[in-house]
Amino acid sequence: MRTIMKTLFVIISAFSLVTVSHAGEMSVTGSAKATYNSTSGHSNVGKGLGVANELAFTATGEIDNGFTWKAQIELDPTDGTDAGITDTDAQSGSALNDDSRFELTMGDMGMVGIYVSEGGENNKYKASQDAVLVSTDTGTTPGIKYPTDLGAFNSIKYVSPSFDFAGASIKASLGYGYEGGNLGEEGSSSNNPGAANDTQLTQYGVYVTFGSLGASANYVEEDQANGNAAQQQQNHGGGYSFTYDIGNFGLGYGKTYQNPAIASHPGSTATAEYYETTMLSVGAKINDQFSVSYTTEKSEQNNATAGATLYDVEARTIQAAYNMGGLTIGLSQANFENTGYANVDDVNETIISLSAAF
Repeated sequence: MRTIMKTLFVIISAFSLVTVSHAGEMSVTGSAKATYNSTSGHSNVGKGLGVANELAFTATGEIDNGFTWKAQIELDPTDGTDAGITDTDAQSGSALNDDSRFELTMGDMGMVGIYVSEGGENNKYKASQDAVLVSTDTGTTPGIKYPTDLGAFNSIKYVSPSFDFAGASIKASLGYGYEGGNLGEEGSSSNNPGAANDTQLTQYGVYVTFGSLGASANYVEEDQANGNAAQQQQNHGGGYSFTYDIGNFGLGYGKTYQNPAIASHPGSTATAEYYETTMLSVGAKINDQFSVSYTTEKSEQNNATAGATLYDVEARTIQAAYNMGGLTIGLSQANFENTGYANVDDVNETIISLSAAF
């Protein structure tokens, strides 16, 4: 695998030596969202009011042989507590280099990208038809265990060109990365050079489009996820998803599997061997302004040993969105059962949002 990555770096370097790059173009895009969040039930969070925003600086260009490149840096304000910080640019509210990418599209040869906290292929939300937001990724989390994703690593990825087969368009990807860490500044490499048991991830993806039907699948394997080279079970997993558009209606079905790292045989200890999560989502566009959706997720914990009582996490979300040109009003009502795979009271969450893209 390392040989493959070195070869990709050599290819990119060779192109930079034999081609001429023309002056690129720069654009700035962003979004802002104001939210009001209210929860009840088994939650230590009451009500919240906030504004989130993000800016993306994107540069694009073309070189003499027809290849194109894209560089992007995103700025995202930090949050959290300032107490005890040692790095002044980590202060709450500072706009930091959040995610970065550099992509070289090589015509019929596909695309090579280098990423910091980008380039993910995770299928956990690809089936979503949610009108406003993904409720299990916003506000109060139900604690569902999803597969590890390349987007959490500093990585390099190759995406093949699309090819046609029986009327379907198919492409594949291969990514390899090291865990992003807190030892370097934003946008830099993470772990100490030569450190023992560095966390590494390899990720594979396949994507198919056939008319209104979309399908994708991915698999990930993480080496030394718990800092221990000798493991009873490596962290690995993946998933698949299907989406289908029927006029103004959209359907989505997805499945993910997460197998956490296990350092040694658990014996009689209750230890999770894998988590299986299923998403079913439907959305409808009533007219050009108004859309609605309904999504369910169910996640099952499966232990390596029998005996323990297990509880499935369930999430149900109803949403509606009204678009007024450049401004969208959203309403999300979610119900979570057995958060954290525990026998606890339900959590009800309501989110009202006002968002704009620019």
